[in-house]
Amino acid sequence: MLTELFTPSVQHALDLVGIFVFAISGALLAVRKNFDVFGIAVLAEVTALGGGLFRDVMIGAIPPAAFTDLGYFITPLFAAVLVFFLHP
Repeated sequence: MLTELFTPSVQHALDLVGIFVFAISGALLAVRKNFDVFGIAVLAEVTALGGGLFRDVMIGAIPPAAFTDLGYFITPLFAAVLVFFLHP
């Protein structure tokens, strides 16, 4: 019964939420270090996707999951833009 709650679409949505949160943390660090908008976007992407990319390469999952879905790339960029424009 519990497995019915976590359908693939729910798992994907939760994965994107986690990526978004990690991207915000990377973008906030970039803002504190006075990076420009490109630096904020790069640090958000690396922070959000770095661990998963490393995991996929280490276990031999080629191509990594982050390269198979455009949402994995767009979500950190959206977080970086939000932090860039909304951070005081």
